[in-house]
Amino acid sequence: MVKSKNKQQQKLNHGDQIKKNQSLKDKVEEQYQNQPKFQEFTEKLFWKVIKNKYIKTHIFSFLNDKSKIQNKIYKYDDINSVQFLIKNNLIELLRYKVKRGDRLIDFLPILNKRNSLDQEKKKTERKSIFKVIGNDQEFYQCLFKNYNQNFTSNEKTFNVKSLNTHFSNVLPIEGDGEYDLMIETRKQIIRDDNECAFAFFQKVNAIKTSFEDFYEAISVGSIKMAKFIFNQLKKEVNFKKHELIGKVWKNYTFLNSSSPMFKDYDKTLPPPSGSLSTLSTSSPINNKKYKIINKSIKFLLLELKLNPPKEMNNINQDIFKIDIKLIKVKHLLESCKTIAILLQHTNFFDGYLKSLKKSVVCDKFMGFEGELQTYLPYPDFDFLNIDKLNEIEQNLKPQSIGSYVHSFSNGGDNIYILQLYKMLLTFTDYSTVFRDNYIFFKCKYYNDYSLCKSANDKKIPYQMGSFENILPNSSHSSNLFQLFSFCQDEKEIQSKFINQAIENIIQASKGCKKPLIEPLNLIITLLHFDWIEFISIFYKKLKPIINDENKLVPTNIFELIKSTNTFDFYVFNLPSFRNQINLNNCLMKSSFNGGGDESNDINNYKLNLMDHIKRNHNSIYKELINSIDLNINDSINYSIESLLFIYNNIKDFENCYERVDVWKRGNIQLSLNQFIQLVKCTPINKKYNYLCGNGKSELEAFNFNSCLLKYNWVIMNKHHDLLSNRCDGYYGSKETAFNPKNIEPLYQFFNHGNLMLNEIFPRLNVLDPIIFNTSKHHPVFKITRAIGERDDIQSLETILKLIDFSTFISSSLNFFYSKFILIILKKSLLKGHIKVLQFLKSNYPFFFDEKIDFGGKSNFLESFRQYQINLLFERLRDICIIYNLVDIFNVLKNNIFFDHLNK
Repeated sequence: MVKSKNKQQQKLNHGDQIKKNQSLKDKVEEQYQNQPKFQEFTEKLFWKVIKNKYIKTHIFSFLNDKSKIQNKIYKYDDINSVQFLIKNNLIELLRYKVKRGDRLIDFLPILNKRNSLDQEKKKTERKSIFKVIGNDQEFYQCLFKNYNQNFTSNEKTFNVKSLNTHFSNVLPIEGDGEYDLMIETRKQIIRDDNECAFAFFQKVNAIKTSFEDFYEAISVGSIKMAKFIFNQLKKEVNFKKHELIGKVWKNYTFLNSSSPMFKDYDKTLPPPSGSLSTLSTSSPINNKKYKIINKSIKFLLLELKLNPPKEMNNINQDIFKIDIKLIKVKHLLESCKTIAILLQHTNFFDGYLKSLKKSVVCDKFMGFEGELQTYLPYPDFDFLNIDKLNEIEQNLKPQSIGSYVHSFSNGGDNIYILQLYKMLLTFTDYSTVFRDNYIFFKCKYYNDYSLCKSANDKKIPYQMGSFENILPNSSHSSNLFQLFSFCQDEKEIQSKFINQAIENIIQASKGCKKPLIEPLNLIITLLHFDWIEFISIFYKKLKPIINDENKLVPTNIFELIKSTNTFDFYVFNLPSFRNQINLNNCLMKSSFNGGGDESNDINNYKLNLMDHIKRNHNSIYKELINSIDLNINDSINYSIESLLFIYNNIKDFENCYERVDVWKRGNIQLSLNQFIQLVKCTPINKKYNYLCGNGKSELEAFNFNSCLLKYNWVIMNKHHDLLSNRCDGYYGSKETAFNPKNIEPLYQFFNHGNLMLNEIFPRLNVLDPIIFNTSKHHPVFKITRAIGERDDIQSLETILKLIDFSTFISSSLNFFYSKFILIILKKSLLKGHIKVLQFLKSNYPFFFDEKIDFGGKSNFLESFRQYQINLLFERLRDICIIYNLVDIFNVLKNNIFFDHLNK
């Protein structure tokens, strides 16, 4: 009866909700009939939603999955950067803005050409709009209708060599630093293989397709573009097919070592995902250019029927720079198909095949010795045709196709991999990879390690798990830590190797000889990979033989443990292990160890050892807590992860809270989430500090962004703690150079644009430009940058009124232009703003006029000021060109104060 009433009530509630929704819908439609009122209504509706804390958080929780905006609110008109929209996955907003013709900048990823460290390049990597959007006719029609000048600016070339070398790090570009914007756009579209964008770009700009466009497409593997361009070329009256064929084969394929197809052969293929160790090769290889070769050759010969001239019949067979063992089977198969196609449709290898019939060794191998020199393939058996390769593809298991060549054990699909490997072997590059490919071939498939003579070769027996082929004095960590990397799933081989190694140690100890692998080196290796099964076997077999524990247990055994299972093994089987267990060690084992990508490197792991000890070893846990010395007042410098464990279990540490108080710590970095977690776990009767966890205490290195995020969270969620002084900026912050009083005016500026300089720098009546010579972490730099990004004229004027220009010296000029004016204008322009520039131009014309005296009297000062102004102009010009700020560039060029740009 009760259930029946509940169901009826639910139906009534559901019906009421439907009516409410319908009422709201009717209201929206009614308001829509009157546009001004409708706009007012929707705006009110928006603010009702956005001011609701729960709803706003819920909405942004979805955005954060794919966006890096992370709860920042931007005005529609302030989002002008194409790269910003792409980076934050706002693709539909990009489409909408392009369709409307809104102000947009930064279309082309030119800055990918910057010379910088890989780490820096990764951070600033930019994406191409043509790659992200794909084929969308309406989009490109609007793009080239509304923004064509951003791709075809009249400012044809840009050369960073024109910059003074002292400042050449502003926007360095590879090569000679020159590019033509229209040519750059065409190349970018071709690289992105986007025939739709290319067609509209051609139409709008009346561009004719050229042979060079076809060559570019072939050399970068853009097959769709190559087909599109070729179909256009062959319609032309003066189309010279033979000229195109000869040139494309001679200059733009693997036949020409300087072809773009061979660019970047100095990159190495990273280790396979999930590999146990870092696979190293002796050669700079495997950059995946082989994929371009495979696609382009197949397209030229099979689809376009552009067979090379017959006179090209005596080339060497150095086609692929591939370390075969490190590629996937599907790529090995495709590369073999390329060889089969070339053998069938060209005369490239006629000379080589004739020499094979005569059993004549190719000249290029004469630099090698032994089998490396005398190896001759048998074309009739080793060079498979397309039909045979298709048959192998059908017989291979699906999981084998996606596996790496080195990962196959004997039997099964390995017989097919052997056939493919042997076919491709001859056609790999002699100077870089042939030797390594051949040695692996002999080791893997014929168990022949006789060629392993170099230091680099000595690791192969360890990678293959072949104990009998280990060379004396080769068992150092660089080899041992690659153990079984080429037989990861072959438990039988692994077990055999470990048992052979242990037996060798036993026999060596009986005969007082040196084993091939010392017992300490072996156990360190087993601990490195956390092979608990082999660790157990190691001690079971060797403890009765070797009485000296120092030969079986590393002195740093605790540091080498990587799992709770291994920890338990030593607790129960090695009494002396208990001596290494202390609070600091156990807490550190709750931290990340090693470096690099956590998911791919076994050295990166998180062992929550304290949690494990608390749950499973209660007596040890109590001993660890009781070991804290209460007679010392200083807090202990544990890692962040250790402190998180302590605060999550704060009741266990309440008697020694002063020793573990995180809020008295300096020089640590806490993320916002870590800060929140620690605040929530802090006892209600204890203070905390928003200045804690923002990096180093020195002002230059203090992380103000991090601090402002924490302060904002406290205001939004724990404002009562500020009022009660539980959240105390002075608590434990004696070492911090930053005055806690300044956080409020900084917070007000960054959140509300209200710059209160007198509160941040109360002693300053006049600003010396040297104050702008700060690091990027300093609040002055952040304020300067924010003024430009916001086009904040009011704050800019506040600062300029405090500067006495009559007292300037050369250093003042330098800091004023390079650290203040340039930063503001650069950040303003990159946001697509121009108000700051117009304000300075109207109110401070002498900033840009080389002829008006600043107040300095010496000729040196005057010429130095002219130098700074010219440098400022050049940098602004460079920024405009690099970021496609074509309309702003025209403003600069046409402005009376920038007339030297027209010279």
